[in-house]
Amino acid sequence: MSDAETECGRITLYITLTEKQCAEAEKNCAELCRLYTAVGVLCGAFLCIFFL
Repeated sequence: MSDAETECGRITLYITLTEKQCAEAEKNCAELCRLYTAVGVLCGAFLCIFFL
């Protein structure tokens, strides 16, 4: 194998690994967005009750 072919294989591997990590991050983002929204609403309701 030439050096260019080795680099091409390495880049392909990095792209595959990056795509996996990106898919996992997107899944976690959806879960965290729902969590942060729920926490924000609960904190807002608590503050409204506390100050009124």
